[in-house]
Amino acid sequence: MLILGSNDFAYGHYLEAEFRAVTFCDVPERFAHAEFHPGRDDTIWITAEPVLDADGRTYEIRATSLEVRIGRVSYTAR
Repeated sequence: MLILGSNDFAYGHYLEAEFRAVTFCDVPERFAHAEFHPGRDDTIWITAEPVLDADGRTYEIRATSLEVRIGRVSYTAR
């Protein structure tokens, strides 16, 4: 599972969080203001706001590993 992060997805994104061997995920398709918290075993907790709801909720992802990449990825040719 790949989560992309940006302030504006029109031109690109700045963050990629790649979860491998995901066995459970209840994160909504679109969310904002995420905070990631490691849990026990293979669990990562995410506190985020669903796009259609301003109240923060806690979601869970179970995966064997997480790789985070930070850097500009442009969607347009330069």
